[in-house]
Amino acid sequence: MGKRFLFSICLSLFVLLVGCNSTKTTDESSAKPQENVSDKKEKETKEEQTSDSYKDDETGELFNYLKSQEKIKSQKMGPLKLNFEHVNIMKLSNIPDDRLSDYQSLTDIQLTNPFHFIDIKFSVENTDKETINFSGISHVILNTKKQIKMSSNNLYTDIEQYDMKLFGNAKREYQVAVPFESDVSKIKSIRLVLDSPFDEHLNNVAEKKELTVDLK
Repeated sequence: MGKRFLFSICLSLFVLLVGCNSTKTTDESSAKPQENVSDKKEKETKEEQTSDSYKDDETGELFNYLKSQEKIKSQKMGPLKLNFEHVNIMKLSNIPDDRLSDYQSLTDIQLTNPFHFIDIKFSVENTDKETINFSGISHVILNTKKQIKMSSNNLYTDIEQYDMKLFGNAKREYQVAVPFESDVSKIKSIRLVLDSPFDEHLNNVAEKKELTVDLK
């Protein structure tokens, strides 16, 4: 499998509906261990039960939404206007071995099955008539102080995103998926470090910027 578009996700196509049925019995001795199994299952799937999830029917991979934020204020960086669609913390499980190996080749972080990642989607509009160069997010910093470099830890492989040129009066969408190893329950916010945009003469048109996003 090629790496290009390896991590593309179609939320509208893959939806997993999770349900469970239980059967009562008059045998108390058999009912008690059943409760124990149920309790254990609840602990194992606590994240799934507190979030939406969907399944990739082709690979069998299961994506669970754990934390998110969609209400993010638009940002201005010189002539660039940034609009964030979402910042999500997700869990990916049921990963085939070959897929896990492919993901591992895209990051410095040691991946397991399952693993967690931060999914960020945003658009950038150049309101000027001149071409501007912008590389997007350079680092993601968790409130646990863990710093992750984007260029060596992005699971999305759309090669067009690595083209920094944004022509005059044009707009582009960006999406990144950043794996991490921290305890999800301790992550309350993330800080996005946005690189300085610059013109064709290599002059910065805005300063580097940091944006803190609170998660819920």
